[in-house]
Amino acid sequence: MGRDAFLAQASALLNSSLDARTILESLAHLAVPTMCDTCIVDMVEDGQVTRMAVAHFDAEPQVAAEVAEALKRYPPLKEKHPVQEVLRTQKAELQPEVPTSALAAAAQDVTHRELLERVGPISHMIVPIVARGQALGTITFWSRGSGRRFDAEDLALAEDLTQRAALAVDNARLYQAERHARSQAEAASRAKDEFVATISHELRTPLTSILGWITLVRTVEDDREAVHRALDIIERNARAQAKLIDDILDISRIITGKLRLEQHQFDLRPIVQSALDVVRPAAEARSIHVETDLEPRVMVVGDPPRVQQVVWNLLSNAIKFTPQNGKVKLQLKRIPESAEIVVTDTGQGISAEFLPYVFDRFSQAHPSRARTKGLGLGLAIARHLVELHGGTIEAQSPGLGHGATFRVRMPLAAATAVGWPERKSIRLPPKLFGLKVLVAEDDPDTREYLSVVLEGYGSDVRVAASGNEAMQVMTEWRPSVLISDLAMAEGDGFELIRWVRSLPSEQGGNVPALALTAYATVDDRVRVLSAGYQMHLPKPIEPDELARVVALLARPPATVSGG
Repeated sequence: MGRDAFLAQASALLNSSLDARTILESLAHLAVPTMCDTCIVDMVEDGQVTRMAVAHFDAEPQVAAEVAEALKRYPPLKEKHPVQEVLRTQKAELQPEVPTSALAAAAQDVTHRELLERVGPISHMIVPIVARGQALGTITFWSRGSGRRFDAEDLALAEDLTQRAALAVDNARLYQAERHARSQAEAASRAKDEFVATISHELRTPLTSILGWITLVRTVEDDREAVHRALDIIERNARAQAKLIDDILDISRIITGKLRLEQHQFDLRPIVQSALDVVRPAAEARSIHVETDLEPRVMVVGDPPRVQQVVWNLLSNAIKFTPQNGKVKLQLKRIPESAEIVVTDTGQGISAEFLPYVFDRFSQAHPSRARTKGLGLGLAIARHLVELHGGTIEAQSPGLGHGATFRVRMPLAAATAVGWPERKSIRLPPKLFGLKVLVAEDDPDTREYLSVVLEGYGSDVRVAASGNEAMQVMTEWRPSVLISDLAMAEGDGFELIRWVRSLPSEQGGNVPALALTAYATVDDRVRVLSAGYQMHLPKPIEPDELARVVALLARPPATVSGG
């Protein structure tokens, strides 16, 4: 076969596939015996040289196959191997006569040396496969049984063939990379669609209960017991919906890098205990025994509400996946230089296949655990919060049906060794008699709720539906405390507080002010306080919390007493 005909056949072969391995194996078999007695293709994968293909000619096909398989077991690992040199220099090597000493030097062991002595080259060419300036591998051509010695003309043919192979391999890799990227994009799109559908389902589920029970309350309003039951269900579902919204906001802040911690030194035990108190009713409802072993005074540095959120997520997860009459154990202890929180359950466990992905976002959709309520974000949020505290979190499970253990470790505070003074909490009076409170809120239901709550604590309340209306009220009435929503159509909370702070003190310019908002990041809080508000509360707002904050704003802290 002439040179041109051979290269035309090679080009057709190289363009017949978009799989790099198939291309190179076909090329090696094309080269034998037309160009050489043995053709070897070595490729660089993850920084290592891998023997991709070997073709060998022998009159006995069985012998040829055995030799090819034997040569595949010996990739060029030695640094001074000719293949390694060609990869480094990206320059072809032609050796018309290969001395026996070179074969002995290339041998990796006795068996390899014997193999090279039997089928190794008397003449060889090694040509780099180079695409876009990068050495992808090499093609080695050996001559032995045919007795031919390679020359410059043979090398030119080998380089022409290898250049075509480099182009084909590069195209195949680009195609596979594009296909992989498209597959990932499609998977991400499916995940997004599934997540949106899940959000819709999870938000509508408690909303259905809330609206349904509100309708039923109107029909049974004379049945006190039925009304109380309905209110309990409405409250439970409203809290569940608020938790879903919090999780969505948290994961959004995590993705955008906007989740920040407020650092304090604190004792872990009361934080862990508080998280346990929240989930205990759920455990009792399913007769799940919760065992605790909490070491006292385990001091760490971090954001207490966020740490409590981590513990709450782990406990909720354990209770959710533990069957009725099962057991959950919560431990808090010191280990060298770390505080350790361990949550163990006797639930359905985690499969070995799913275990590496248990902290991934939306991981609950994996078939190794049944679909349950929630967005599958709790463990992902927990991992991120723990890592922000400089800690670690890990999951262990013997397998499905054998329970699971989650272990959190956080650095101990330096003060632990010498003790740390406990903060004395100030219990604020729950009554607000004599306080005049102005509430600026454009949502009529929220405005009425705030008014009813504050009047229930004894306040004299006036309301405004906008910032502009609140300004008008203040020209006629001096409030003890101003409460304002931030997002209002006609004069928002920022415009209102700027106007208030521009007033002289005798006209209310120094009135203590509380901002209400659905946004609750550290950046939001800084912006609010910088604008002139003394305090900031995120929605939804608990009645007791609102009353205590108003009392704190209206009275100097030193004069506040228990009650």
